[in-house]
Amino acid sequence: MSAGSDFAGEYREQAAACRRLATRARTSAGASALSGIATRYETEADRLDALPSPAGPTISS
Repeated sequence: MSAGSDFAGEYREQAAACRRLATRARTSAGASALSGIATRYETEADRLDALPSPAGPTISS
């Protein structure tokens, strides 16, 4: 698993937390804001997943 995938997973966890909070928001504006933030986290996670994996260290003999 690459560092990008690790970060993508963390962003998806944040998105899920925002969506859970959105269901308990006191106002529709608050729910909308949290849903928007969740969408941004998901978009960023997708972007990170699309990055190529970095090449590992080369072993010279």
